[in-house]
Amino acid sequence: MTKDRRQVAPGPATFRSDGFVSRNRLIYEAITDLSKAGKPVDVAHVAAELERRDQLDFCGGEDYLFECVKIAIKGAYEAGMNTSEFASSNARKMQAAARARQELLTSVLGHSSVAESAHRASRGASKLHSI
Repeated sequence: MTKDRRQVAPGPATFRSDGFVSRNRLIYEAITDLSKAGKPVDVAHVAAELERRDQLDFCGGEDYLFECVKIAIKGAYEAGMNTSEFASSNARKMQAAARARQELLTSVLGHSSVAESAHRASRGASKLHSI
């Protein structure tokens, strides 16, 4: 999380429409809403926004928010990127993963053969590892 609202990476469009409520999605929504409002995006402000929405405990509290920051900083460092680049890279990976899941579900629940479904899922997984 950063105080510079220009560094808030856009999340995948599928993140809001995945059909379930996850704590990461709620945190993402709080971050983007703060950013859109021109407010600082840091642990204290995100925690306050989640508390205002009565979602902080469900999201794991401030401890989980600090853990997310720690993981992001460590991941960015290990990848040789700044945190903004790392966030954008992860957003692209999440989009690709969501597309691969959707393709798999469509092929399994659709009229495709099992072999086609497996091939498509394998291709999607391979794309994820190459991003």
